[in-house]
Amino acid sequence: MFGLSKKIDWEERGSQAASIIVVNAADLTNAVTKDAKKKIKDDKYVDIFIFNAALLLIGQDRQAFVSLKDTDRNKFSDAIYFGITTEVCKALKLEGEHWAAVAAQLNQGTTELGKYAQKLFADKDESPKGTLYWEYGKLLYQKFDLDPAIGITGGLMAAEVAINVSSQTKDWWPR
Repeated sequence: MFGLSKKIDWEERGSQAASIIVVNAADLTNAVTKDAKKKIKDDKYVDIFIFNAALLLIGQDRQAFVSLKDTDRNKFSDAIYFGITTEVCKALKLEGEHWAAVAAQLNQGTTELGKYAQKLFADKDESPKGTLYWEYGKLLYQKFDLDPAIGITGGLMAAEVAINVSSQTKDWWPR
């Protein structure tokens, strides 16, 4: 039937976005930890992975906020949070009792980074301080005791990965 379009299932889209975010968060975690001067312990790796998922979630959540009505946005947001938590637990082979801890840590990361979500990048001739990716890089090395150089390179890597995530979901959003 011409002219009829299928209603978008925002819960399904949230689930799909969660899978995309987890894969990209793993790639980002591997990138920011590969040159660490000291071996990254498994628990710290898990914390960095969840922190990176929180960062990438912010971009999708922000897109949903500007693109969707409240009902659809709530469906999408609930599904993406649930999906990321579930996918992270699967990827890290964490059992059921860890699910709530991963969810809490993801929420903490989005709250911590969300303070900077209004400004992703600095304007020309402007300091990057206070932008999402600058503050992410700074928090990354401070919270996880990494080399301070990761503060700059991590922020740049994160911005590149976030652009990749956005490019994979760009056709989803109403115009």
